[in-house]
Amino acid sequence: MSTRRPSRPVVVGVDGSHAAVSAAVWAVDEAVRRDVPLRLTCVVDGADDAGSAARDLATAEIAVRECIVAIETDRTPVKIEVEIRQGDPTAVLIEASRSAVMLCVGATGREHTPGAALGAHIGELTSAAHCPVAVIRPDSSALDTSGVVAEIDDSCDIAAVLEHGVAEARGRHATLSILSTWQPRFTDIHDTQARAAGNRRTRAGLERKLDWLRRKHPDLTIKMAAAQGSTTTYLHRHAASVDLLIVGRTRRDGLCDLIGSAGHATLIDTMCSVLVCPPRSTL
Repeated sequence: MSTRRPSRPVVVGVDGSHAAVSAAVWAVDEAVRRDVPLRLTCVVDGADDAGSAARDLATAEIAVRECIVAIETDRTPVKIEVEIRQGDPTAVLIEASRSAVMLCVGATGREHTPGAALGAHIGELTSAAHCPVAVIRPDSSALDTSGVVAEIDDSCDIAAVLEHGVAEARGRHATLSILSTWQPRFTDIHDTQARAAGNRRTRAGLERKLDWLRRKHPDLTIKMAAAQGSTTTYLHRHAASVDLLIVGRTRRDGLCDLIGSAGHATLIDTMCSVLVCPPRSTL
């Protein structure tokens, strides 16, 4: 008689912040789509005295309960697991990612609560996690439409980005836009004709390179997109229609402009969350 291996959960880092609650609600669909548990993980410091330990535990339980209430309000049935652990929040979540199908955290943390370091150390999580990491903005659920953008460049993460882009777009019944950026010559920065020509040239290159993707997924609407300069410029121009950006961990321009405190400031006028994918060899 064979025994079924335990399902790899979707793990949510809980730290008492509004963004963490949003991450928990966002993660529900990810868990339901995969038919796996949703695990709420809150990490407290190892207090030296019993009184501090008890207070930390009580605060952690409140933070987890806030997430559960929000999930239950959404009325989507999902199996919820709760884990409250002691230690360094970043180290604990990186370890948890070994057995997770996805790790979800809020884009901003909350001071003076268990796991407050999460917001400050998102960069560490995304660079060392053993699974994709979703960094969720606290207002991500306010967007009426659902749009998925997969950014590709000359890094080694293209396969992982496309794989998750297809899965996320299909799960949301959304259009998948595949984005590539290009840099103009200094003399063309403000030349609208040069910008239009550069965009056409970049989109044509994507069409040739990724024709196989459309043929492989004929049921999915896939569009090619180009942007002069940076991905954040594209996101600001399409802020009303994009709620998830998928990027590779080793993207050419790094991650600082998309996640952590710098990313939060850059994307302050958008509701776009970010899914960071490690190379397929580490998934």
